[in-house]
Amino acid sequence: EPQELQKYELEAEKEICVLNMGLYEELLKMKELGYGLILISDMYFSYDDICSLLKHIGVELSIFEHIYISSEYEKSKKTGELYEYILNELQLAPDELLHCGDNLQGDILQAKQRGILTYYYPIISEARYKYPFLDIEDLRYSDVGSEIFFLRNLVANENPYQDESKVWYEIGGMILGPLFACATEWVLDQAEENGIRRIYPLMREGKVLSRLLEKAVQFRQSEVIVEPLYVSRKAVFDSLKANISCIDIMSTYETVHYKVKDIFDFYGIADLAQQFETYWDYEISDLKKINISSGCVYDLLQEYLTSNQMVAIIRKRHSNAMNLIIKYFRQKNMDLPFIALDLGWHGRTGDAIRKILDIADMKTKFLNLFVCGKYNALTYVYEGTDIRGYVGNFGKNMDELSLWYAFIAEILCMCDEGTTIGYREAENGEVMPVCKEGGLQYKRQISKVLCCQEGIMKYQELYLKYANRNKRIANVKYKEKELCQIVARMHAMPTVTEARLLGSLEYDVNMGTEASWKIISPEVLGKYLEEDMGDFYRKRHGRNVEWVSGMNVLKEPFFYYRMQSMLRCKYYVVRLICFIEKILKQTDDKLILVGAGQYGRDIYKLLRIVGKTDQIEGYLDNNVLLHDSFLFNIPVQGIEYHFKSKHYVICTENPMYIKQLVTQIREKKGEGVSIYCYFEEE
Repeated sequence: EPQELQKYELEAEKEICVLNMGLYEELLKMKELGYGLILISDMYFSYDDICSLLKHIGVELSIFEHIYISSEYEKSKKTGELYEYILNELQLAPDELLHCGDNLQGDILQAKQRGILTYYYPIISEARYKYPFLDIEDLRYSDVGSEIFFLRNLVANENPYQDESKVWYEIGGMILGPLFACATEWVLDQAEENGIRRIYPLMREGKVLSRLLEKAVQFRQSEVIVEPLYVSRKAVFDSLKANISCIDIMSTYETVHYKVKDIFDFYGIADLAQQFETYWDYEISDLKKINISSGCVYDLLQEYLTSNQMVAIIRKRHSNAMNLIIKYFRQKNMDLPFIALDLGWHGRTGDAIRKILDIADMKTKFLNLFVCGKYNALTYVYEGTDIRGYVGNFGKNMDELSLWYAFIAEILCMCDEGTTIGYREAENGEVMPVCKEGGLQYKRQISKVLCCQEGIMKYQELYLKYANRNKRIANVKYKEKELCQIVARMHAMPTVTEARLLGSLEYDVNMGTEASWKIISPEVLGKYLEEDMGDFYRKRHGRNVEWVSGMNVLKEPFFYYRMQSMLRCKYYVVRLICFIEKILKQTDDKLILVGAGQYGRDIYKLLRIVGKTDQIEGYLDNNVLLHDSFLFNIPVQGIEYHFKSKHYVICTENPMYIKQLVTQIREKKGEGVSIYCYFEEE
């Protein structure tokens, strides 16, 4: 029965709808200032149904002097008749009414046509055009993160930045924020379930994790103590060298890209490297090709490093490091139950902490939690470390996590403090961490990273605010697969802007080396652009790990969007991509988009995907109600307006409209203009 179906739909709406608290707070302020508020809705629900829905999501109905529902009056905003009825009934002049809405036709144009003041609020209606990666997510994963779609766009709407900083904030708030906010909730849940009151995020990624945890602890009014733990792979492994074995040295010996000088520096025995100084700047793997009278240099170096004498020297030189880190752990009360929180991936640092605790005979309950865990962490579980991952561990969500590039995630979590390289004892006996300031690459990119993290924090702020009022949002923390997919999309199918910005970041090649790489090397990219993938790899132009996904879209901007659109049979989109590619090949000049309708919006979205929206000078549209307005912050004008550009893009596939518009442009703008349309002009 229709009435029964409508009842079920209303219940579904109550479960799904979320109150825009920022907008609601503005309404309350206007009410206090003496403005009258009325609510107008084009909806087939009854007046009582709408009131029931509003009450359910927390709206105080008494703030509205009138509520008009189209179904009650058989008049709608879409036709404009409902506006006329309201103006007549309330005896208002059109300029005494300001209408706010997100539907350009019903909320803005019809109101403006009747002289009503308008305010366009398109947070949701323009979202998939302004942030086309949302479309790519859905094409790849189908309806991912629907419960938090509004929150992600609300973060973007409150973005305080411009230019590139704006994009870094969006990466943090819209892509990383959902995962990190929910992972933080999971960590606190784990602490409560296991009766643990101390959480130690591991530095350097631990600084942003600490900030997230402190905010969540405050919101929960929890008694959990959050303190960053200043450790690093270098710091813990330096300590464990006091118990080094030949097998440990051989493992380090096989580290990718290690040079001879790196391994001597790593073990603190550079002063004992005289016989190998000739090969100081050689990568260890290259020594396999070098033979001298006494044998292969690669084998000779391995024999020298793993000799009993050298092992004893290394142990002695690092005994003080072990003593200091044990004392540091005791200062941190790590003999009490605690959680060590890390971004990921394998658990080496957490396992090293466990070994140090065992050596110090500090028996305690210790959980090593990851935001993202990889399958091979299982090795350390077998050795006794209790490792648990949020979005991944021991095979969980591996299809998604396999798309991640660990160095991208790690860079975006770096902080404005140096990495921990060891410890020192102060005069009062307290052990203090010794941090090494980042190199030039760190200074070049830290402001970008911190901007990204500000976006993460903003998302968490809104998530906590809304999750407290909406069960569906609160329960998103149990949908870790979808949260992982949101991040995986950025790694595996980036937009051109994402590829360019993330590709410019630099990361350390390996622990213990001074070398760093750009995520996308200009030199490597240059070769990749010139060759097909087969030749690129056959000629070994790539490094050990390349962000191929990023290079793909820099080589072919629509690479992933076209592929996913074809897989989903979105042939209209594929045709439109071909049209845009034709235009971009012919000109780098500014463009006038002729038509602010659906086709014109879709062209904007495609230009947004490839980072070319700054090439749009304006929209030209024959609808006079649109003139002097803005679409995506781009001006909309009529045919009489004097645009600087001479390049006009006809935004329709309809042959009749194309012919009419071409004729109109030629008559008004002369023959010296370039006109691009889906069908070639005859």
